[in-house]
Amino acid sequence: MSGGRSNLTYRVTDAVGVVRALRRPPTGGVLSTAHDMRREWRFVTALASTEVPVPEPLAYCADPAVTGAEFYVMGFVDGLVLADEEAAAALALTARQQASFGLIEVMARLHAVDPVTVGLGDLVREEGYVERQLRRWRRQLHQSGSPDLVLLDRVHDALSTHVPAQRTGIVHGDFRPGNLSFGSDGRVLAVFDWELATVGEPLADLGWLSASWGQPGDDVPPTIEGPSTAPGFPSREQLAEHYAKLSGRDVSELPFYEAFARWRGACIGAGVRARYLAGVMGADGFDADVRTEQEHTQATIALELS
Repeated sequence: MSGGRSNLTYRVTDAVGVVRALRRPPTGGVLSTAHDMRREWRFVTALASTEVPVPEPLAYCADPAVTGAEFYVMGFVDGLVLADEEAAAALALTARQQASFGLIEVMARLHAVDPVTVGLGDLVREEGYVERQLRRWRRQLHQSGSPDLVLLDRVHDALSTHVPAQRTGIVHGDFRPGNLSFGSDGRVLAVFDWELATVGEPLADLGWLSASWGQPGDDVPPTIEGPSTAPGFPSREQLAEHYAKLSGRDVSELPFYEAFARWRGACIGAGVRARYLAGVMGADGFDADVRTEQEHTQATIALELS
């Protein structure tokens, strides 16, 4: 299924027509600790009995002989994924507002879940979430083979010196409309893509959502394409206010987490680009865009050097 830039997702239909979804890692370029199917499976199964809507977990397989890699199978949630402004056209204006505030309500429910109670207590760490994330993504970035990392390293160092005090909760890691399924009325049906989930500072999820929530007139583009530039979607400020009201959390440190989200997004983008150039993500149309961009960059450099 197109749209994912990290793990591969397949729609699987059995002999009697029942549809399910299968998730597995890319066919190559898998770095240490990345694309961990068992981790995704743990979070989906842990949250299945909570008020956080997730697909029904069905089976996990660690045997690479079956598909060539570990994988898991879950129920197929047939809804609308708001990956971009075009997808938003399927929702009425009132449903767009419902979808926006609904995803914040689901986020607040997720952050209210005690990780110990749902069996994720072993993921609680003494070291802060942000410190772990900064170290992890910088390491992944340098292992990806991406060029020109000087600026990203400088931003890493600046973030490291301004880390605020942190709390503990379940963090999805990529919470945005493109990873949720919505009904035609804007109701949230399920949250997908738990690859980056961990236990840490919940405001990281709000910072990631805010950094990806583009608005008309923005001077800085969002970290990733989304639906929020279409009419009918509330502002980033309204989403943050709604989260603060529902969760009771202080969101004054949100600007730091937005900055952290942008840096992490750049690290992820560099890794995605490297995987597509290595040919391990399949031909879904995006690979051609990446290769065209690569050829343009190389031609520009050659012209400048000539």
